[in-house]
Amino acid sequence: MLLNTALKEWAAVVAALEHGDQAILLRKGGLIEQTGEFEVEHRRFLLFPTTYHPTPAQVRPEYRPLMERVEAERPPSGQVRISAWAEAIESRPVETAEGARRLAAHTIYTEEYAEERFTMQKHRVLQLVILRVYRLPEPRRIALRRHYGGCTSWVDLEDTLAVEGSTPALADEAFAELAEAVRPTLLQPTAT
Repeated sequence: MLLNTALKEWAAVVAALEHGDQAILLRKGGLIEQTGEFEVEHRRFLLFPTTYHPTPAQVRPEYRPLMERVEAERPPSGQVRISAWAEAIESRPVETAEGARRLAAHTIYTEEYAEERFTMQKHRVLQLVILRVYRLPEPRRIALRRHYGGCTSWVDLEDTLAVEGSTPALADEAFAELAEAVRPTLLQPTAT
């Protein structure tokens, strides 16, 4: 299979996805998305790590070394390192700030930051996306083209990457357990 569509995501989150530390995304739309909200436009896509990343205060303490490692391994200016791709298994709206806080346990984010992502732009919906992530056999460095920039979620790459021989970030059983643990999180009533 060949892919050239990529989803832009913080480099630290991409690393967490690639290493099986996270298998969900909590997404808002980019500022220049057509609808203003995030939509899963493609079922399979490459993961495009962006240089913008959360501050240490927005990330749980156990994942702060991951942020440092990602920064230390950043490719030279003008390049981006593509090392994984994903399949969107399910997407659901997150309808409460409390739901966002609960989902933080399945991400590198703090509860406070997950809630902030929900509340920072009231007119946009936060989406939970469950991803099955695969590591490429060999990471690829591609040129960082000017039109890859901007505050948008999706980008069509000039490079097409083959993904045969990729390995899952999580074993089948571990992924199934995680997906089942996440789904009820959205259904729990808000504490009073």
